[in-house]
Amino acid sequence: MLNILKYSFRLLLRDWRAGELRVLFIAVVLAVASVTSVGFFTDRVAQTLRQQANELLAADLVVSADHELRGLFLDEAQRRQLQTVEVRHLRSMVLAGELSQLV
Repeated sequence: MLNILKYSFRLLLRDWRAGELRVLFIAVVLAVASVTSVGFFTDRVAQTLRQQANELLAADLVVSADHELRGLFLDEAQRRQLQTVEVRHLRSMVLAGELSQLV
């Protein structure tokens, strides 16, 4: 077992000196950096759109909740003759065999 590890290490060193592994290593680092930077960029754009959603909707106030808002907010808005819009965001779906469910 020890001889196999020695031999493997010698072959690795030989390939490193030849330059083949350097090119492969640089290519992998470049690919990871590219995918990571695109992921960070899209995440920042999504965060900015969420933060500025009230400007995109031309709204003066945004009320957000994890449950349906009934009664108080909507009744008061109608009493003051305000325009309201209800927006629901569905984050993901769960699949179980042939059935799918929004969660």
